[in-house]
Amino acid sequence: MMYQIGNEDADITTDLFVRYKFNFASGLIQFWKKYNYETSIGIPTGARNLVLELYNSQETSITSDAVGSGACLDSITIPIIFDGSDGGQGKQGIQGCVYRQTEWMEGVEYHNDSELTTDEIRYIDIVLTKDKTAPTGYKAFICRLTHTSDESNNPQKEFADLGMNAGSETKHWKGSDTRVPIYTPFILAEGGLITLMQSNQILIENDEGVITAGISGSLGGNNIRFWAGASSPDNAPFRVDKDGNIEASKATISGHIKTSILDLKLSSASEGAIPNGSLCFDTSSIKLPALSTGYVRSIKVYNPLRTRTSPESLTLIPEKDNVKISTNRTFDMATSETKTLSEFGKNGNVYLELLGITIGTDTIWTVNNLASPN
Repeated sequence: MMYQIGNEDADITTDLFVRYKFNFASGLIQFWKKYNYETSIGIPTGARNLVLELYNSQETSITSDAVGSGACLDSITIPIIFDGSDGGQGKQGIQGCVYRQTEWMEGVEYHNDSELTTDEIRYIDIVLTKDKTAPTGYKAFICRLTHTSDESNNPQKEFADLGMNAGSETKHWKGSDTRVPIYTPFILAEGGLITLMQSNQILIENDEGVITAGISGSLGGNNIRFWAGASSPDNAPFRVDKDGNIEASKATISGHIKTSILDLKLSSASEGAIPNGSLCFDTSSIKLPALSTGYVRSIKVYNPLRTRTSPESLTLIPEKDNVKISTNRTFDMATSETKTLSEFGKNGNVYLELLGITIGTDTIWTVNNLASPN
């Protein structure tokens, strides 16, 4: 036994005997060892606690155990807690296989790369084949052997020829019985990949939750199937009905347009406003807009003789300072001032073309008299 005062060295005071051993979580058996004064005890890997026992003296033993004489005077078990420091970095394993799901077709190389040990991308293909007897209308098969598809290894045919059901295996395919329908009135998900889908309506929202487009099979309203630019399909600026008729009030089309009949919209803009159609009918005031570079615009004006009263004047108003008007098709005479054409307004019996073109930063509108007053 030892005693110690303050920071002084410990001294032996009796012949008392101390022995110790470690216990392991694995069940490993360790012999008792004698504790010697001023000796440190190293902690082996896997040890869970240290047991110390005190005896009057040590007894001679023919075994490897250190044996105490008489009864154990006292004992203590000290738990061992590791600091949790991370071990070394292990070897990076290869990436798992990527599952690809498609509808079965001839002439496609389907893969099962699960046995490959290379670092390149590995695939396992799942194919779907139409089957009206399946709950979803499709049966699923997992590729077992990489091969190029043809009619002989069509999964439906292989299974039918061998009389197999879902869950069985052929040379090329393993049947999957996990493709069952989910019946729920509402699904909320942040992301998803849908290969096959059937629905009566799909609504598309912006980041603020406002519906801006959609697809619908509804028989209500105007039977619109696709629309964009509004929450309601019937008044959206772009819409396609069940017969494929397209209406688009905002469109920029490039390339060659071919048509057999072309109906142009009659302007419904108020007096003094920019026309919203290709023909202004029975009007006495028009505002001419600035055009984008590379574009031209033609506006027809038809003011027929409707009464025996005197004709009105036609006023042409530039929208901006860079909009200039020429009444005689001469560009260098074009100005950004309002032009008044006497007796060319309502009841003027005239047919005019206003042709606008952008040159540099200016849009120049010219007046072309297609039919003069009588």
